[in-house]
Amino acid sequence: MGEEILVTTEYLKEKGEEWAELLKLAQKAYQEAADCAERLEQFFCCRESETLRGKYLREKEEGLKDFGALSDHLEKLKSMALIYEEAERSNVNATA
Repeated sequence: MGEEILVTTEYLKEKGEEWAELLKLAQKAYQEAADCAERLEQFFCCRESETLRGKYLREKEEGLKDFGALSDHLEKLKSMALIYEEAERSNVNATA
């Protein structure tokens, strides 16, 4: 085992921030679409707009739960990076 592996958490942190920003954008777009569907009845009083509104209301709740779960995963990613950094700091003087 003569090969060395360099692992840094900087990349992990950068990606975590990038993914968190993308998640915020996706959640905002999702919320806006759901809000628009809810307002359709102001313009179209028909069965189709009511059906669409109902679907979006159900999906909105599910989607918001899913976005929350993704956010939790990103927080775990940050925690893993911190734990790994601490482990690396404590192993600086370790030799094989």
